Amino acid sequence: MTEPKQTDMQSLYIQGAHREGLRIAEILAARAQNHVGALAVSEAQKAMAEKARDELKKKVAALEAELAAARGEVSDKPVAGKAKSAR
Repeated sequence: MTEPKQTDMQSLYIQGAHREGLRIAEILAARAQNHVGALAVSEAQKAMAEKARDELKKKVAALEAELAAARGEVSDKPVAGKAKSAR
């Protein structure tokens, strides 16, 4: 049989290991929460960037349409340099 002192030491080792395991679990849970939070922020930033990209694409399309219209208006009018070179 084990002596009472030996049993107490074993109990202390088991309790210490248990506490250490709990502390490790707490650290891992906190890190996991930090990663989840960082991923959520990244996803939100990605969504905002995609929205901004879509708005910029619309603006570019509108500007290209205006440019095409302006080119059409300019090309309908004779330009002095072009008229001379055509002769």
